[in-house]
Amino acid sequence: MTHDERLEIAKRVLELDEKATDGPWVITASNYRWAEFVIQAGRRYVCSVASMASVQGGANAKLVSHTRTSAPALARAVIAMAGEIEKLRESLTVRTNDVIGANRERAREAAENATFRAALEKIQKGDGPFSREPLQHAENCITSMVDIADAALAQPPEAGGEGAK
Repeated sequence: MTHDERLEIAKRVLELDEKATDGPWVITASNYRWAEFVIQAGRRYVCSVASMASVQGGANAKLVSHTRTSAPALARAVIAMAGEIEKLRESLTVRTNDVIGANRERAREAAENATFRAALEKIQKGDGPFSREPLQHAENCITSMVDIADAALAQPPEAGGEGAK
């Protein structure tokens, strides 16, 4: 049974509840000889349940009288639970979207970190223009590092996320 089918049944029970004689219903008389059971609401006659077998007729009458009170209560509970299920479903959707967003952000940061790590490894290896003249060497290294950093910042992350800032 689907969620919608349960809701429809619950709504139908409440519609019937509105039209029926108020409860509770009780078995007020029984004639085991004829297997007839009278159901009343207070002093008001509701119905009779008759059966060929007195034991089954008694069980039927008990079911009818009990269902008058329990079915609407169960229907209201089903409708309340459906509302709670919907709230949980909405909350789960929000949380799932939060997790997806966080995972995308982590992937973007990982790609950006990989780009910067590659740049640092290139600097660490000493790749770039060098000179034995200390001031020229310093200027060349600084220029090379600026070029490497500019290139790293200009590249979009490899994980397919947003470009680096």
